[in-house]
Amino acid sequence: MIILLGSLGSIDMVWYIQDCALGLLILPNMVALFFLGPQVRRAVKEFMNPANGYLNAKKENT
Repeated sequence: MIILLGSLGSIDMVWYIQDCALGLLILPNMVALFFLGPQVRRAVKEFMNPANGYLNAKKENT
């Protein structure tokens, strides 16, 4: 059905549908980023902590 609309419709209509679909895909990602932000912050803080040795191990292997 969407392929038929895309092939028969005007380019403006196709871009409008694409913009709406992309907007609907962005919404759940924004919610996930909002809720997972604190966990990411903790993981980055742990990774950047010199006491853990994550960054030093990388430098020794190269």
